[in-house]
Amino acid sequence: MTIGKQLKHTLKVCAFVLLAGVGESASAMICSTDPNAAIPQGSGSETPGAPASIDIDVPAFYTNAITDLDFLLQIDHTWVGDLVVTLESPAGTVVTLFDRPGRPPATFGCGGDNVDVTLDDEAATAVEDQCDAAVPTISGIHSPNDALSAFDGEAPAGTWTLTATDLAGGDLGTIISAGNCLNLTTV
Repeated sequence: MTIGKQLKHTLKVCAFVLLAGVGESASAMICSTDPNAAIPQGSGSETPGAPASIDIDVPAFYTNAITDLDFLLQIDHTWVGDLVVTLESPAGTVVTLFDRPGRPPATFGCGGDNVDVTLDDEAATAVEDQCDAAVPTISGIHSPNDALSAFDGEAPAGTWTLTATDLAGGDLGTIISAGNCLNLTTV
């Protein structure tokens, strides 16, 4: 066994021991290992491009119920106001993380580039209202459109799917796989 595989195995065993405690809460950060995914352009005027997606695989031993979930989201895309981004759990629950930020009031949404944000239900500001002049145009900690608490009570084990859809033409983007992570708290 290589050192990397041994370390990965040791971390999984440690995570299992941590999460197996009776009545104790535990936290884990699990990120996608998929390759980056290009986001196909829409063809303008509200016609979406094909959805792009990546998976986040949570090992089977993560069986304790989710009590809190935050999501780290990283997408490189010109004109982030073109995007709708969702997260689906292994149980089939779908949450919209954001839906064309900056629209309204701007007819075409936020014209800034790139997203590198932590989505947290307890955040004081909504991701939908963010559109900074700096790059990334959406950064920091903000609340998602739909509450991540929709996942509370579910077992996290299995495949989670992040999907991004571009609803306008003229701009390109990529889901940066390694920058998309579940920050789970379970009991």
